[in-house]
Amino acid sequence: MIISWNWLGRYVDLSDRSPLDTAREFTLTTAEIEEVIEPPSQDFLAQFKVAEVVEVASHPNASKLSCCKVNDGETILDIVCGAANVRAGLKTVLAPIGAKIGDFKIKKAKLRGEPSMGMLCSEKELGVGGDDSGIIELSGEGLEPGSPASQVYSNLPYTWDLDNKAITHRPDLWGHYGLSRELCSIYTRDLQELDLAEMNGVGDDGYSISIESPEVCRRYCGLSIANIEVKDSPLWMQKLLLEVGLSPINNVVDATNFVMLELGQP
Repeated sequence: MIISWNWLGRYVDLSDRSPLDTAREFTLTTAEIEEVIEPPSQDFLAQFKVAEVVEVASHPNASKLSCCKVNDGETILDIVCGAANVRAGLKTVLAPIGAKIGDFKIKKAKLRGEPSMGMLCSEKELGVGGDDSGIIELSGEGLEPGSPASQVYSNLPYTWDLDNKAITHRPDLWGHYGLSRELCSIYTRDLQELDLAEMNGVGDDGYSISIESPEVCRRYCGLSIANIEVKDSPLWMQKLLLEVGLSPINNVVDATNFVMLELGQP
């Protein structure tokens, strides 16, 4: 399970603590942190740009490749891409000519006979997540082609890779809020209360719930919400999801994932 240091800091003051030292003490007192993952530097991320895929066509010489027209904020580039999720209208991250990823430098190339003037990146290639199944999918306001990736991924956190087996018997630690509570107990600090909306009144929308096996499930709570506009979730929520390796989709999906990762409740 990937834990965001920024996310923990929403509920417990860790301003005087280092991610590495805290991970060591959490391992000694509670459960094993397998790895402390350091974020990529802003200088590294400044090499990359937000870009928009304008057009996608099948590669004439390779069935698994696509020939794309990509807007980098200045011009339209020809780029060959092998990601299954590439499509017209998608905003993603471009590694332009001259950018370096490790020891690999992006150069002008021909891939199976077609020109490629850069590379569209996955989260893993950029070091901002673990997903390498496709290129990054960006959504939300302020993501104009040509914007530096360092602007999109500002204030990236350290993250912890927490051994799930070590907390199998501790469901209170299956979310960021429970982990923050544990850190409060370790360091004798106050836990920031959750900012919860008031839920008043009882309505009847025609749905009913019955528990068929009360010996297994003693209680079930449900909430029906109407008149929802499906749109992009707030940028702060998108950033927290990205920090733990989840791609933002829309406000409904993102809110569901956020609550699961915050409280450990699906």
